[in-house]
Amino acid sequence: MRTTQIFKMLGACAILGAFSGIAAAQDNKGPLSALTACRAVADPAARVACYDKAVDALNQATARNDVVVMDRQQVKETKKGLFGFTIGKLPIFGKKDAKGDEQEDQDDKELVTSITKVRALPHGKWRFTVDGGAVWETTEPITSLKVPTAGAAVLLQKGSLGSYFAKFGESSKRIAAKRVN
Repeated sequence: MRTTQIFKMLGACAILGAFSGIAAAQDNKGPLSALTACRAVADPAARVACYDKAVDALNQATARNDVVVMDRQQVKETKKGLFGFTIGKLPIFGKKDAKGDEQEDQDDKELVTSITKVRALPHGKWRFTVDGGAVWETTEPITSLKVPTAGAAVLLQKGSLGSYFAKFGESSKRIAAKRVN
């Protein structure tokens, strides 16, 4: 039973480990590196003891929220909730190509969601809340007859130099927008 738990923990860690102390993990001093170091122990009994100790340390770190283990779906949902914020390049969200350069997914460039709340602002601008609670504002007036409504779909797209665009429904044009919370 103990060995099965170790392999389950190893599998969960292999999926994705998102550390609050990313610098510590990069210096190979974190609980995950202690766990992987056990593979080098030659004696089977000593290796199992090493795994037991490392798994206990990893469980304690997880209980303290020093280590968070996330699967791909949880990472995808987190990225979706952060869409529109400039958070820099975090290793927990990035994918690297063969050269080690960061790659962007289509999920990093656009978000299709629905509007839950809408409020008119002065000068033809609009504030709207989308599924998940993110609040966006148009940064230019909407001149077309198609204005955002609650329940409608919105396409949020990343532009160049940190800009974003919103497209309400199928027939409207893209309009500059920014995330405000």
